[in-house]
Amino acid sequence: MIIKNIKINGFAGIADKEINFQKGINIVYGENEKGKSTILKFILGMFYGLSKNKNGKEIPDIEKYKPWKTEEFSGKLKYALDNKEEFEVFRKFTQKNPKIFNKELEDISKEFSIDKTKGNNFFEEQTGVSEEIFLNTNMIQQEETKLNINKQNNLIQKITNMVSSGNDNVSYKNAIDRINKKQLEEIGTERSTGRPINIIEDKISKINKEKTNLEQLKEKKEFIENKVKEEKIKNIKIETKINLLKKIKIEKERENLEELNINNKLKNELNEKIENLETMKEKIFEEKINNKYNFILLFLFIIIFLIIAVFFKNKIILFSGIIIEIVLFLFYLKNKIKINKIKKENNIKNDEKQNIKKEIEILEENKKETQDKIKITKDNN
Repeated sequence: MIIKNIKINGFAGIADKEINFQKGINIVYGENEKGKSTILKFILGMFYGLSKNKNGKEIPDIEKYKPWKTEEFSGKLKYALDNKEEFEVFRKFTQKNPKIFNKELEDISKEFSIDKTKGNNFFEEQTGVSEEIFLNTNMIQQEETKLNINKQNNLIQKITNMVSSGNDNVSYKNAIDRINKKQLEEIGTERSTGRPINIIEDKISKINKEKTNLEQLKEKKEFIENKVKEEKIKNIKIETKINLLKKIKIEKERENLEELNINNKLKNELNEKIENLETMKEKIFEEKINNKYNFILLFLFIIIFLIIAVFFKNKIILFSGIIIEIVLFLFYLKNKIKINKIKKENNIKNDEKQNIKKEIEILEENKKETQDKIKITKDNN
């Protein structure tokens, strides 16, 4: 810790005095009774305050160091800790608590604890140095260079405590003994039974077992969830395939029905052609019968005409009969030619009829195959 500056507004015989300290060793010198010890007491008072109790003295320090020349009983002190943090303390000695400011001049007084007797313990909390240690190690006042046995023992104990525990008021050995005893009585150890720590360890062991079981269950759950997801994906694929097959089936049925309808239509058309051929055949047969009758009539007519011509011996009648015979013969020839033509056509129609019948047979076979396909498709469904 380094003291950088002090400003004494009023303290004993010193008023309005400011001293800046440099890095390294600083010497404050002067004649006897000129205020050197007063400056040391001012520094001590800035850090720890002035006591209102006599503590074996004729008068308390608060009365002893009242200003002589001014009513302003106060001062300021700037210092830096070993960690380079800088602070400034302003104290009115008539008041218990000072004002502490950081480097940015922010008031941080409330960050430190307040002792009912000593006031704000800022400096002891920052450095871990009590007023007694500070007085016996950092300040050597006139006629106080030799420590009595009590102060020596006290100082040695505090130094030991500071080294071992970090706090001059805490004995490391006593503290460890009390902690061990307190631990055994109220907490317990690994070797004890029925103590809080043993109960907690049992609970921790049970909790760890439960945790292990829960982790195993979590792994099983994750495994099952993954399996469920896989099955869902498989089901989706199967449903998609089924829907596709249904569509294909519907399309196939539609095609089969269309094919069946086309076959039926073609069959009907072919049947109509056969009916037309049968009708034509009947007409040819009728024409043939008529032509035969006509030929018989013509033959009878010629015989009758010849009998009349011979019997009457009339040339006109003979000539007329010849003409009639010629006309009738020509008519017969015409019918004969027509019948022959019809016969040829009938032969062609018969061939066509045979072809149509073959086509009908093929259509019947296709129809049967189509019906079988439709039945197989329905059975597969």
